[in-house]
Amino acid sequence: MSGAGFTKDMVNSSRGNRTLLKGNASATFNNFDREAYQIKPKKRKAPQYNQASKAYMKQLRNQLLADNLRTSRIRKLVLAGSVITGLILFSLLFL
Repeated sequence: MSGAGFTKDMVNSSRGNRTLLKGNASATFNNFDREAYQIKPKKRKAPQYNQASKAYMKQLRNQLLADNLRTSRIRKLVLAGSVITGLILFSLLFL
């Protein structure tokens, strides 16, 4: 019968794993000490939501628009630089 040795090894290793349990040598898997391994829940504070003033929201909006404008300028410069570099390399190699 093929695999019989493997099955016997599995049974022997499961018997050896009983030492991992909290109990004596004849312990069964049903008396596992779950309380010793439970994770204690963390105590958390409830989130507090504050109302933002209209002036702060206006300032935040202007800041986000300025950041987006700066980012788009950088993207356009990088794209233009890569296109120009590609055209220069193309003209040097093939013309």
